[in-house]
Amino acid sequence: MAKAENTAKADKVKDETQGATPEVNEGDTQKEEKAKAENTAKAEKIYRFTSENKYLTCSAVGVQFIDGKAETKSLEAAKVLATLDGVKLIEE
Repeated sequence: MAKAENTAKADKVKDETQGATPEVNEGDTQKEEKAKAENTAKAEKIYRFTSENKYLTCSAVGVQFIDGKAETKSLEAAKVLATLDGVKLIEE
């Protein structure tokens, strides 16, 4: 008889835990998503350049100037472009 009661109790606990959903605080998840969005916005800065040569191509960094203007998201490419004669970084 005691074995049947223990089995019944175990089944009841098992049923309760299977149907339970973990509690998630929605405020925390929204804060985390907002922080991630801010970090990606900072990481994707766009560097804009002008050139005296209207159709300059810098194939080494994958940037082509059209009508004397170009932009890139790559910091490495921006560093290379900044060292070229006749190319200027446009500050925003």
